[in-house]
Amino acid sequence: MQRTLRGTAGEAVIYRRGDASVAVTAMPGSTRTEIDDGAGAVVEGRVTDWLIEPGDLVLDGRGILPQRNDEIVTQDDEGDVVHQVIPLGGELCFRRSGAMYRIHTQEVGRT
Repeated sequence: MQRTLRGTAGEAVIYRRGDASVAVTAMPGSTRTEIDDGAGAVVEGRVTDWLIEPGDLVLDGRGILPQRNDEIVTQDDEGDVVHQVIPLGGELCFRRSGAMYRIHTQEVGRT
């Protein structure tokens, strides 16, 4: 089922770490978050997730795990949008979602 969804709902993105990058198909999603603002209040929000097949994440000939500060670059009508890979609270920056990696990101800019 995930392969079918990937074929219909997936979009072409670039996964990047430093100077190395790979073109992959990713499905966008989101995760609800709660963040302590440091003043005792909890702020609710959402981060953008990207579901990517683990076998697609190959940089310099080696399979990789997502890491904090990696980037996923998408395109819209105005150009490239850069999403930085981030951890959520005490969690890792990704988790398994069926056979896919669910990679948590935040938009950090445009190029």
